Amino acid sequence: MYDIDYVFDEMSLFHIEELFNVSDLQDSPNLSNQSGQTQAAGVVFHDLKWTQPTQKNNFMLKDIQKKYGENIKLYTWYFLKYTVGSSTIEHMHGANNLGYKGWSTITMLSNPSEYMGGELVIHTRDKEEEIVLKKGQTIRIDDDVVHSVNRVNWGERKTLIHWFRE
Repeated sequence: MYDIDYVFDEMSLFHIEELFNVSDLQDSPNLSNQSGQTQAAGVVFHDLKWTQPTQKNNFMLKDIQKKYGENIKLYTWYFLKYTVGSSTIEHMHGANNLGYKGWSTITMLSNPSEYMGGELVIHTRDKEEEIVLKKGQTIRIDDDVVHSVNRVNWGERKTLIHWFRE
């Protein structure tokens, strides 16, 4: 279903923040769902030449391969910045993989002290489990896991998302 671990070493985390200017991510227009609930501030990484890092030259992919195996296939990746009022409704990623089986990772780039709310919620038939990731922690989620993100009440919640196909 899911597991939580540290995937990126400190140097990789530093490079992610510095190379991609995570601290300077621009606000994107808030997205709203049909009920008017505010969604995440949006995908904030726009340089498409980086959306599919190659195995040969991408340190992020190499760190992920160390954890999850050399044969994983990266589908896409992006940053999300949640600002005050942002959230994400219940969803699962399986519908986006065009028939492939897959999974995704969410790496927290903010310290929990930098925002309030914004908990990742895993939904099962019987319960909802709220998860607060520490900066640098990564959660691996199977495509059929329903999840959401609670409303951010103050501060900014920044994450790095990778999607994989098997």
